[in-house]
Amino acid sequence: MALILFQQTLTMLLLMGLGLFLTKRGMLTEEFTSRLSNLLLMVIIPCVTVRSFIVPMADDGLMPLFWAFVYGAGTLGISMLVSYLVFGGRQPVDNFGACFSNAGFIGIPLIQATFGDAAVFYITPLICLLNVFVWTYGVRLLAADDAARPTARQLLVNPMVLSGGVGVVLYILQLPVPSVLYNAIDAVGSMNTPVAMLVLGSYLAKASVRKMVRDRATLVASVIRLLAIPLVTLAAMWVLRLSITDPLPASIFIAACAPIGANTAIFAQQFGGDYVHAVQLVCFSTVLSVVTIPLVFQLATLVLA
Repeated sequence: MALILFQQTLTMLLLMGLGLFLTKRGMLTEEFTSRLSNLLLMVIIPCVTVRSFIVPMADDGLMPLFWAFVYGAGTLGISMLVSYLVFGGRQPVDNFGACFSNAGFIGIPLIQATFGDAAVFYITPLICLLNVFVWTYGVRLLAADDAARPTARQLLVNPMVLSGGVGVVLYILQLPVPSVLYNAIDAVGSMNTPVAMLVLGSYLAKASVRKMVRDRATLVASVIRLLAIPLVTLAAMWVLRLSITDPLPASIFIAACAPIGANTAIFAQQFGGDYVHAVQLVCFSTVLSVVTIPLVFQLATLVLA
């Protein structure tokens, strides 16, 4: 499985390179990239989420969904705790970035490649929880103005949360979805990997490689996100005697190993954070994850075999 992850991360790196090239050539403008980001967050990833729930109910009923929620909440709790202990309120952008992984842009394609489309079902509760905390705890870290923080209603109608709710209803009630509608959802969802990587490649084109490599804060935040948090998560899985061969905890673990989320740059720009530093965090951790994700997952196969 570690080899599959390595191959997939290389593929994604090539797509990022294409995004960088197109941006340098002027074919991907900042405005167009922003629109692609919104398309991902508002349409494509919600379609991936809904699609993952259109499956026959497991033999043990709702238990997989329950444990996916529990493991996802635990993993997110670990991320928030470790990030807070390291950065606190002193470095809000670093705290935000280390806390919230790129479970949507990076985690979903990796899980699809390793365990198949159905396994996305297991990280959907994590992504929904992550989205809620991004818009509450995350915004509180970055925004000085209380008026900028979303209301409860705005959280509930957020496409990322809404799609999770729709998916859960479809799964629990086992409602039939017409093949034409499913094919349309599937077609939109299949754009997730290439579009996400083009966006990240565009971010990379805006970053200074020299500053990114030499910036100690960028390195520290990336190490916390890519190594410290996954290793603490791995330790918790070992204590709970979870198996890495089980797609449910393994999918959650892959999401925990994902690099700093692209929303770090988006939110830093929107709420007055250090946007340039945020872009460096996203780009540096994403490139570094090509090496760290397969290595940490290989370690997990030895510890949790």
